[in-house]
Amino acid sequence: MIVLQKIKRESILLAVISVFLLAYALGILQSVLGFILLFFLPGYALTLTLFSSKEIDIWERTSLSIGLSISICILSVFIANYFLGIPITSQTIMLEIFLPTGIFVLIYFLRAPRPVLGEDISLGVTRKCILSVFIILLILILTFNLIYRIHWDYSYPFHTDEWQHIADGVQIVEDRSIRLTIPYYRDKPPRYDLEIGFHVFLAESFLLTNRDPVLFYKFFPGIFGCISAFILFVFIYEVTDKFLAGVFSMLFFAGLKSNIFILGPWFFVPLTMSFPLLYLIFYSMSKGLREGSLPLLFSATITLLALALIHPSIASFAYMSITLYLILIVLYSLAVIILYLVSRRESFRKEINLLLKFPVQRAAGILTLFLVPLLSLIYFLKFLWKDSPIETLKYFVTEFMIFGRMIMVDELYKPFYLLDIYGFMGISLASIGILYVLIKKRGVILLSGTLVALAIMALYQLHGFTILLFYERVLYCALLCLAPLSGTGLYVLIHFIRNIFRNSKLISTVITLALLLFVFLGVFSDYYLYKDKIYRMIDDDDYKAIKWLGENRGSYNIVLARPRISDAIYPISRNYVVAVTPHGRSTAPNLLDTRRFLMSGCEGRKKVLEKYQVDYVLVKFKIKCDFLEEIYHLGKDYIYEVRIS
Repeated sequence: MIVLQKIKRESILLAVISVFLLAYALGILQSVLGFILLFFLPGYALTLTLFSSKEIDIWERTSLSIGLSISICILSVFIANYFLGIPITSQTIMLEIFLPTGIFVLIYFLRAPRPVLGEDISLGVTRKCILSVFIILLILILTFNLIYRIHWDYSYPFHTDEWQHIADGVQIVEDRSIRLTIPYYRDKPPRYDLEIGFHVFLAESFLLTNRDPVLFYKFFPGIFGCISAFILFVFIYEVTDKFLAGVFSMLFFAGLKSNIFILGPWFFVPLTMSFPLLYLIFYSMSKGLREGSLPLLFSATITLLALALIHPSIASFAYMSITLYLILIVLYSLAVIILYLVSRRESFRKEINLLLKFPVQRAAGILTLFLVPLLSLIYFLKFLWKDSPIETLKYFVTEFMIFGRMIMVDELYKPFYLLDIYGFMGISLASIGILYVLIKKRGVILLSGTLVALAIMALYQLHGFTILLFYERVLYCALLCLAPLSGTGLYVLIHFIRNIFRNSKLISTVITLALLLFVFLGVFSDYYLYKDKIYRMIDDDDYKAIKWLGENRGSYNIVLARPRISDAIYPISRNYVVAVTPHGRSTAPNLLDTRRFLMSGCEGRKKVLEKYQVDYVLVKFKIKCDFLEEIYHLGKDYIYEVRIS
C-alpha cells in the first residue's frame, strides 16, 4: 500500500473552503468552481450526514454526491423562486446551495460519534485501486469522446429541442425568475412547462459558470454521458461485486445509439439528463431495500422528486419499475413462505429471516419514496386542474397518460426495431444477465425496468398506444436497462469460459480476448450511422449575423427568419421572432406567414412585417424592397432593418 502523509481533518476543510471562496470571489476558475457547486459540493455534504465510511465506499459516495448535488441544486432554487419568490441570480443560487450544504456539514459535526476536529487521517491507496481508477477514467474519456465527436466540426446544438430548451433557460436568467411563458415571442404567450427542473438547471449552469449558453452547450451531452456511465458502473459493481461487470456495463452504455427521433446521449435534453438520476434511483432503491438503509431510500426519494421536475415521463417509468420490483419481492416472499410451510427446510427459514429484517426502515423508506415525489403535483396541478376532479382526470388521461404515434417514421415503430438498434449480441448477453439476476437475486430492479418497458412497447404493437411515456422514450428506457444486463451477462460468459479452460490459461486468455473484441466491435460498429442525418439548425455565418444583431441593435426586437434559424435567435441575441420550428406538422398562422414572406413579392412581405411589427429580417438571399434597408451582409446572410412609417 502507498500511504500518503497524515493530515488533520480541519486543515483539509479550512483549506478547501478558503481556496474555494477566494477563487470564486476573484473570478478565477469560475467555470470549474461553478460545476463543483452544481455537481458535487451539496451532495457530498449530504452523504457525510447520511452515511459513515463503513456504509458506502468511495465509488458510492462519489456517485451519490453527483446525483444528489444535481437534485439539491434544482430543488432548492425551484422552491426558493417558485414558492418563495426569491429571484434567480448567481448570488441567490450560491446562497441557496451553500445554505443546505452548511446545514449538512453542521449536522455531520454534531452527529460525529467521536471528535473529528484535530484527528489525523491517512490517505492510502493500493496499486489495485490506482489501476481501477485508471480504467474508469479511460472509459469515461472514451465515452466523452464518442459523444463529443459529432461536435468536432460543429460548435452549436444540433436538435431543435436543444435550442428551445436553451431559450427557456436563458429566459429564466433574463427574467431572474421562472416564467411559464414561451420565450421566443414579445407578447410572451403562456404555456405549461413540464420540464421546469431541466430549465432551472440550465439557468443555474449559465449563471454559476459564466459560460456562453450556446457555445458551451456542446459539452453537456458528453458530461452527462460520463456521469451516467459512472453511476451505472457503481450500481452494477454494487449489485454483482464484480469490477469487470461494472466496466462492461459502462462500455455497453457508451455504445448506445442516438438519432434525432429517439434522441440519446448525443443530445442534451431532459431525457438524457434523466439517465444518471434513473440509475442512481435504481442503485439506491436496490441496496436500500436489501440492507434496510433509510438514508439510501431517502436519497432515492430526493432524486425521484428532482426527476419528476426534469422529465415526468421518466419519473413515471421509475415509479412503475419500482412498483413491479416490490411486487416481485412480495411474490417471492410468499413463495418462500409457502415452500417453508410445506418442506420445513432450514434454508427457507433463513431466507424468511432475511426478508423480514429491517421492517420499519424498509416500510418507512418505501412510504417516503412513493409519497414525497408526489409533492411535485403541487406544481403540475396548476396545469392539470380543470373545473372538477372528474374533468381533471379525463384531461390527464387523454393528454398525459395515453399516447399514440408521435413521429411519422415507420421504421421506428416496427416490432423488432429494438433488436435492430441494440443488436442480437447485446440482447443475447442481456438474457444471460437476466438469468444471473434471477439466480443471485441481486439487481432485480433492472429486470422489472426491462419488463415495464417491454410491456409498454408490446401494448403499442398490439393496440397502437402507450401509457405515461411516448413510444420513443420507453424504447430508450429499455436500452438503459438492457445495457447493464448485457455487461453483467458478458462478465458471466467470460467467467464461464475461464472455468472451462481453467487448466489452460493461454487458451482461456485467447478466447476471452477474442470474445471481447468480437462483442465490442459489434457494440461500437455503426455508432455514427445516423450522424449524417442530423440537421444543422445554423451555420457559422448565421451565428455571426445573429450575434452582430444583438451586439449592435440590442435585444428584445422582433426578427423574421426561417424557423430553424429563428430557434437560435433568442438564445444568442435575446431577440424575439415570428415563428420557430414546430413540433409535429404545425400549420400555425405565424408559420404560414413566415413562408408567405419568403415566397412573396414586396407587397406581400410588407403585410407580414406590419402584422407582426417586425424590426429586422434575417435571410439568406438579397431582397430589393423600398422598406427594407440592408445593414449587414456576410457570406449568404443578409440582415435588413424594417422601415415602414
